[in-house]
Amino acid sequence: MSRELTVDERIKNVAPRLRIEVLDYLERHHHTLCSIVTSGRRTSGIEACHFRMRVFDGLLDTLFHYASAMVAGPYASQRALGAVGSYARGSLMFHGGIDVRLVIDSRDPDVDRFVRAMFRPLWDARVAIDVQVHHAESMIVLAENDWLGVASSLDWRHVAGHEKMSTQLMKTVRDRVLSHDGFDSFLRRLESDGARRYQRFGHSAYQLEPHVKYGAGGMRDLETVLWIAKARWNATGFTDMVRHGLFNPEEISELQLARSHLCRIHNLLHLLSGCRSDRMSFDMQPRLASSLGYGDSAEAVERLMKEHYVHVNRVLRAKERIIDRARSAPSADSIVERLPVGFCVNGDRIAISDVEALAENPILALTIFQFAIARQMRMDSDTLSLLRRALKMRGFQKSVRSIPRSGDAFLSLCCSVQETRLPQDSPLSVMLDVGLLTTFIPEFKALAGRRQRDAYHVLTVDAHCIAAVDLLRKLVRGEKQGSHSLFRRLAMEMARPRIVLLATLLHDVGKAVAEKRHAMRGAPIAFEVAHRLGMSCDDAHEVAHLVRHHKLLNQIASRRDVDDPNVWEEVAQVAHGREGLRELLLLSFVVISSTSPDAMTVWKRQWLERLFVRVDAHLRQRADFATRSAGVHSKIERIVMEQDNDETLRQYLRTMPERYILGQNEAKLVAHAHVAMNRKPQAVRVAVFTAFASSLAEVLVIADDRPGLLAVIAAVFMANQLSVLEAFIHSRKRSPTSVEAVDMFHVVIPEGATIKALRQASFAMEKTISDILAGNTSSEQYVRGQKGAVHAFGRSEIVVDNEASGSWTIVETFSEDRPGLLYTVANAFHDLRLNIQFAKINTEGTRAANVFYVSETDGSKVMDAARIDAIEQRLQEALR
Repeated sequence: MSRELTVDERIKNVAPRLRIEVLDYLERHHHTLCSIVTSGRRTSGIEACHFRMRVFDGLLDTLFHYASAMVAGPYASQRALGAVGSYARGSLMFHGGIDVRLVIDSRDPDVDRFVRAMFRPLWDARVAIDVQVHHAESMIVLAENDWLGVASSLDWRHVAGHEKMSTQLMKTVRDRVLSHDGFDSFLRRLESDGARRYQRFGHSAYQLEPHVKYGAGGMRDLETVLWIAKARWNATGFTDMVRHGLFNPEEISELQLARSHLCRIHNLLHLLSGCRSDRMSFDMQPRLASSLGYGDSAEAVERLMKEHYVHVNRVLRAKERIIDRARSAPSADSIVERLPVGFCVNGDRIAISDVEALAENPILALTIFQFAIARQMRMDSDTLSLLRRALKMRGFQKSVRSIPRSGDAFLSLCCSVQETRLPQDSPLSVMLDVGLLTTFIPEFKALAGRRQRDAYHVLTVDAHCIAAVDLLRKLVRGEKQGSHSLFRRLAMEMARPRIVLLATLLHDVGKAVAEKRHAMRGAPIAFEVAHRLGMSCDDAHEVAHLVRHHKLLNQIASRRDVDDPNVWEEVAQVAHGREGLRELLLLSFVVISSTSPDAMTVWKRQWLERLFVRVDAHLRQRADFATRSAGVHSKIERIVMEQDNDETLRQYLRTMPERYILGQNEAKLVAHAHVAMNRKPQAVRVAVFTAFASSLAEVLVIADDRPGLLAVIAAVFMANQLSVLEAFIHSRKRSPTSVEAVDMFHVVIPEGATIKALRQASFAMEKTISDILAGNTSSEQYVRGQKGAVHAFGRSEIVVDNEASGSWTIVETFSEDRPGLLYTVANAFHDLRLNIQFAKINTEGTRAANVFYVSETDGSKVMDAARIDAIEQRLQEALR
């Protein structure tokens, strides 16, 4: 009599036959799946995902019942199988893996046998399936410690077994983990995951080889929208989001189309590559375009990619909007500022109050960006959606453009370097997204989503241009450290930042009309745009000049002998003086660096720096000053002739530094000159002017130059609660025996104050500065009450450079910002008996990056090593 086989033996004996049946089952459905994916239908991606999901639902349900029959026991009825991940969501791609969770009673002794019985046929058939076994408590622990555990509970879809038990368990997990502050923690972890993904796969939706799964606007971002909606509002799908007021029907329709598109592309990538391929690589894009019916030409690929960018941008907007709505409401004691009619503030977010306000006052489309940037506020997602819709309305764009000086206001937004709380700290990206950028620069429309047909770029033309501007903004703020020191310093010292920033934005505008020779073709377009936005003809020509030659330095540095004097002269002939050379170098650096993460190699950077140093020295040594400064002299003579050939004005302008003349508009130069010409000997004059932003003022201080003057001015500003964003320190010879300081500061207007109030206060500031200089009082008396609580600041970075300037020692300080920082640094220089010739102060949020051109009292550079050590030590002590 034969013995009865054990359960393990029966499982082992049946496994080979089951393996064959599994393979036959999957093969039968494989042909149907292929036909769906290649059908060309717009919905083929979703159809394929759902079909494959149903195939595995049937297979797993059958195997579950088979295993339950093979491995019975007292707890057999307490087992349940659930789908998680893409399998649960109905987005299971052609070669996508299957993720399941088996939920059991913790007392079940037969679970290992059950798992072998059910899943061995699949493993033998080499089906990519991931199985995790959990009981109730382990599911809760997993969700508490891993955001993917929370996501699994949100995705859970019952497949087989005890449905009521599994459904109730998932509800218990969600209730336990997402209660109280659990949702906020989950949201933060989702945002951190997004930041890590973007760091790896690119922050922009306009990648030339986009990652369909993990890239910006890809499947994971779409899944994030669904997870947040379910976790926060218990919305069970796209349609349910409308019921909860998260999106309107049109937006949900767009999201569903985006999902269909992504599934369609993703399935085709898997099918065409024969593996789990998630990137739309250059070699795969023509095959995708052909398979999807776009055609076989380069233009067909262009159409495919433009449509792709439309869909992923919709996903990105939806993600940003739902995160914005899901964030906890601000506390009851949040400070709400009074803002102009049409705006409202909710915590750190600014919004346009309603559609009617925007329709009645189109200027709000501009001013909301001004406030968001100046006050470092977020922009409400509903407001972005409102702007997007309004700027598509017939006639609205024309209404915005017709507002007086709107072009200049828009240009100021484009050229703002202040750190913001807008997405990715990129105002231009947001303005492009809502349509404001193309309202004022319609030429940019042709660049939107345009592919770069080379092996170097990783972004589309529009995204590359904006990335270059954003990099330049960071350099101006002094954020780039290490090997970027030269470029950072030059950016911080720019005399004409508007010209360089606009040229950076427009450097590839010629690609809209010609891929080859686009720099030459783009120059006249750039001139037209700059002039239309309110720039003078001279400045517009400078923008066009930079656009025309933005590739010059890189081409020469990488292809020519940078030690050849003939090469120096060749570059010098193109560059508009030393300032123009600096501008070309900065433009070259940010354009190359924004091409791809690895484009600016060490050797390329070193060759650019070497070429710059050689040409800069060559320009300094030119004997013909008139030739070198022709542009400056031409500007001076034009201004003087317009002012009835005023010889006193000519004398003032000729004694001021070139960078001062280049950096100011003509009206401002005349206004400054009148202040200087009307100043009596030994008197102090303080004048207040409007600045480039409504929240700022320009304060001009003119006095007899003397050691410690900057520290005195800084003390008086501190006493008047004026926070300095930028300072430009200049001096000129007023007569053979007297030197006059002409110092210009951009300050933040104190809350509740106005330009008019500052002008009234300027008379008191004049008297205070005069009293301190005369010895009637001291700076410390005015500073003492303003310093606030003692705070220990971290170690600052001090850089002393004698190479970058032929005449001056350059001292850079990088530290945390704090009240009276300018006074502290200026006072330290005074104690060190150093003369300050030029200074650029950059204050952004909690960071201050300052540049000072200094000399010894006899006018020489600081060369002694011990003296340099003393400077570094004194500044470190002052900045602690």
